Amino acid sequence: MNKNYIEVNNESYVSVELKGYLDGLRLIIDSDASIAEIELAIKQRLANLGDSLTGTTVKIEQLNRSLSSEEVSYFYSLMQREYGLVPPIY
Repeated sequence: MNKNYIEVNNESYVSVELKGYLDGLRLIIDSDASIAEIELAIKQRLANLGDSLTGTTVKIEQLNRSLSSEEVSYFYSLMQREYGLVPPIY
């Protein structure tokens, strides 16, 4: 399990987890983190993987409160633009 820890108020916690499944990736987001913290965690986690996942489907799953549809769209756009990941087709 790949986790990304962020320092908040001198305490580390996981804001983003990346898990692989047969049908693609799941990006599990702790929705209690701020948008900036989530964005930073996504960038840090995916930057370590380079372009090895280009074309892979990624689905966002949320813990705690729900992100707005605009926030979720922003994260999908970021992952597609910067890392070549593909949002799921519903």
